[in-house]
Formats: sequence, C-alpha cells, structure tokens
Amino acid sequence: MNARTSLFAAALAAAASLGLPNQADAAVMNRVFVGNATAYCQSALPVFDARIRKRPLAVQNDGSTSAYVTCSFPGQFEAITGITINFASDSPASLTCTGVSGTGGAPARYSVKSVDLVNNWQYALTWEPYDFADTSIIFFSVSCNLPPGVGIQDSYISFTEDVGQ
Repeated sequence: MNARTSLFAAALAAAASLGLPNQADAAVMNRVFVGNATAYCQSALPVFDARIRKRPLAVQNDGSTSAYVTCSFPGQFEAITGITINFASDSPASLTCTGVSGTGGAPARYSVKSVDLVNNWQYALTWEPYDFADTSIIFFSVSCNLPPGVGIQDSYISFTEDVGQ
C-alpha cells in the first residue's frame, strides 16, 4: 500500500467514525403528519348523518344514540409507524374503534381498541404495526362507534420517509 492509498483509507475511516453517510446510505427521517378529523372522517352511513356534526375542531356525535364514523388517512407514506387519534367527551361513555390496515389488493388486518371516557377530558387511541402483526402500516382506516357527546378531534400519523442523502 502506498502513502496515497494509506492516506485515503485513513480519511475514509475517520469519516466513518464521525457517522458521515457514504454513497450507499439513505437518509430516513421520522416525521409526523397532524390532521383534523373534519378532513378525514365522516358518518359511516346516511342514517347517521343527522347525528354527526363536523365542527371546526372535531367530528362530534350530537345525537342521542351512538353513530358510526369512518376515518381514512392518507397513504402516501412509505411506512406508517403509528397512528394516534384524539377523542373528547361531553359525558362519561365507552368508546370502541376498529383500526384497519391494508389495501384493496392485500388482505386487511384488524385491531380493536376501547377506552372509557370521562366528561371534559381528552383521550387517545394509538395503533402501531405490532397491533396488526406487521412491521409497517401502509394504509390505515378506522371505524368508531361514537356514543352521544363524543367527538374525534385530531390525528397524528408517525411515519418514516427516505429523503435521500
């Protein structure tokens, strides 16, 4: 090995020890996409339309009986690592939602989550890949049976994105 090759090898080793990316490394960033329920959620059937109100900061069940709401979130992300949906309640209630991961061409996977709500508090339900026995979520939708006085407020989609080098 000549002096020039030795110097290049030493410089390469120094760069590697500093954690500098080389040609083969991809830069993967963790990101969070925040959205309001009015953008993604709607009543599941026309029979529920009279009970569901899209307020500026929530999709709320203003009726006197439960109503189903379905939310479908953007799927342009490479790998969703978690979805958190926030709820609020005007009165004590039990809330159950079913998360669905999959596409029309792939088998759907389901994960049911429940929470007991107390009035005037905010609650969150979170789904992660392990809830679907998977390593990542590509598309995600959720169906919730909203009791009277319960609203879906906002959502947080955590995902990874390859931003190059």
